[in-house]
Amino acid sequence: DGPLTASYSIRKHLAELDGILGNDLSRYTKAALAQGTYKGKLMTLPYISSGMVLFLNRRHFADAGVALPEPDVAKRWTWEQTLEAAKKLTDPAKNQWGLVFEMADRPYQALTLPQSKGAQVLSEDGLTATGYVDSKPFIDAMQFYADLFNKHKVTPTGVFDTNLALEMFATGRASMYLATTPSLASISARKDLDWTVAPQPYFEGGKAVTPTGSWHIGMNPRTKQRAAAETFIKAFAQPEYVEAQARLRPNPPVLKSVWDSMGAELDTPGWRIVRSEMENTAVPRPATPGWLEDEDILRGAFREIQGGANVEQRLKKAARDIDREFAKYRG
Repeated sequence: DGPLTASYSIRKHLAELDGILGNDLSRYTKAALAQGTYKGKLMTLPYISSGMVLFLNRRHFADAGVALPEPDVAKRWTWEQTLEAAKKLTDPAKNQWGLVFEMADRPYQALTLPQSKGAQVLSEDGLTATGYVDSKPFIDAMQFYADLFNKHKVTPTGVFDTNLALEMFATGRASMYLATTPSLASISARKDLDWTVAPQPYFEGGKAVTPTGSWHIGMNPRTKQRAAAETFIKAFAQPEYVEAQARLRPNPPVLKSVWDSMGAELDTPGWRIVRSEMENTAVPRPATPGWLEDEDILRGAFREIQGGANVEQRLKKAARDIDREFAKYRG
């Protein structure tokens, strides 16, 4: 997985790929290339990526008298606007929720909220969480997140299964659904559902930040089959292979040329949003050798915050726990 690039690199399990692929890496989307780079060197090659859009139930909006946000990144809603709409769309009598997250406890999705408020999620070297995970903008963003579940009750707690989140939107139990691009295919197959899309919200006074990153390929520097490994990696870099991957799995292509060669299929509101995000707002998960530890600790914190834990106290504990785990990477 892309965010493990730093972890594999620091353990010397990856060979540099710059020389294999040549110097012209501008053919890759900015966010995908960044996820495979560690300390200025390309260590893993992206072959699929990811992005998110906000799915909207047209009928729910019409019934509640709420105007739909537009599928235009220049007219992106704020999180504050989204909350106000969610309050009007939530209807306990119908078991209808205003907003559901596809990955409610995963840093992949949740970290974009504090980042939208300007929070840095780890130190520049990727080895310190204290002062970052427990910073004021991080706490403020996660308090807003907690209030969606506990104060305003527009988002259901305990929905950690991505399939359940999708099903809630597909069956009309959620009016808004923030999810990755595979949901475009799943929801398109539901002929009984009247839906549209909009860009992921951002905080008023902040900036638009969207998640990205997915599967990469690398080469073990100790391989005894280097020539074969290089040939294999070069094949993964060919446009026809990247296009085949994009057709098999509805994820954003990592080559700009494939966005053009698949123009007919990707010329839809959802894909146009994602293409713009990939170049302008998409931020890969932090480059740290301790990504697995970081993700696991934050995931536990986000679950407890959803459940009503004190946000500041829980994030301070998470920061201490992450720093303790990261100690083995220092020195």
